[in-house]
Amino acid sequence: MVKKFTVGILIAVMLFTSMPMKAVQADTIESYSKEQLKDNIIEYNEVVDLVHTYNKTVINNRYSYQELEDNYDDEEEEESPVGSSIDTSQIDSAIQYYTALSAEQQAVINNPAATDEQKAAAMQQKMIYDNTITSLGVQKQSYMSMSAMSAMMSSPGVSISDTELRTYNLQFRQAEAQIVKSVQNLFPNYYQLINNLEQLKANRKLLQTSYNAQMVQFSLGMCTQTELNESETNMASLDYNIAALESQILTMKQEICKLIGKPYNTDIILGEMPEADLAYIRNIDLNRDIDTAIENNYSVKVLQYKRDDISSGASYETKDTADNNLETQRETVRSTVSQQYQTILSNQNTWKLEQKKLEQMEITMQTAETKYNMGLMSNLEYENQKVNYISQEITVKNAELTLSDSIQTYQWYLQGL
Repeated sequence: MVKKFTVGILIAVMLFTSMPMKAVQADTIESYSKEQLKDNIIEYNEVVDLVHTYNKTVINNRYSYQELEDNYDDEEEEESPVGSSIDTSQIDSAIQYYTALSAEQQAVINNPAATDEQKAAAMQQKMIYDNTITSLGVQKQSYMSMSAMSAMMSSPGVSISDTELRTYNLQFRQAEAQIVKSVQNLFPNYYQLINNLEQLKANRKLLQTSYNAQMVQFSLGMCTQTELNESETNMASLDYNIAALESQILTMKQEICKLIGKPYNTDIILGEMPEADLAYIRNIDLNRDIDTAIENNYSVKVLQYKRDDISSGASYETKDTADNNLETQRETVRSTVSQQYQTILSNQNTWKLEQKKLEQMEITMQTAETKYNMGLMSNLEYENQKVNYISQEITVKNAELTLSDSIQTYQWYLQGL
């Protein structure tokens, strides 16, 4: 029996690009030439320069911070920079959107009529949606903090202390880094969509082969019109899913264009994701990396500034509260880095397991090719075996993407996010 295949909509739409958010970076990382930055080939590591150089929000935020710094330096300056409120309603809408998609996948998981294959696909999709919801939630909290900071900066007669200025600088730098990370997070999602599209096209070819065989059977009275109609419906459904997925791939490229400051309809080509570096995993020194992450963590630095700014005459309670807040954030970083390391190990094991399955299927595929060439296997049986092999190939590719992405996330933690 030919199965119907469904595709979840997988797009991590970054709505925050339309919101005012201040960011600043002290030094441009000029690792790519102007010609490279202007071409339509977008390399993974090039995103840092692209966001810093062309993202209009980042540029405006740099101007805003410079104005704040100039006003701080000018003792006669009476007016403070005008802040702008931050509307999180679009983030709320996005969270609701992905929550609904997650619920749809959960319904498939809970459906006793769903096959194991359908449930596994639904679990993978739900995990992606849930991760997107978490990311959007973090962004919302960041914007709310920025809104409060912006309102304070725009208050008449407000004075900015050295500690506050350094704190704003850190928050602006963090915001720009978060935009870079958001773009890079779209790379594995994009390539998973490409891989899923390859799977659907292979399934479509199999359905066509099956339908052609049914047409022959129908002419011989061995197949009913109802069976033909069902196959036609399955092919039409799959054609719709393929078109929808192609549309979502285009939409994701448009979102990336907006984030890196290019016209939304630029025909960009994404470079490859960094390969999963097994040597890097083997050489991880967790304790050392935890110390590095704490040292670089933006939130830790902000709390440290605030603790250092407390006067010697402050109460014990005030000092103790600041110490407790600082240690709590350090402990959060320790836990986050440690958990991400375990995630890397888990994803590595999954990738290796799927690779072993693929190696076994290669033997099966070679046997099928031999039988097919000898006339001992029908075209339909051969195409079905080929689809199973392609499916496992794609599973391996997606597992490597997941592993590579988890390594990149770990490295972002070491950089302070």
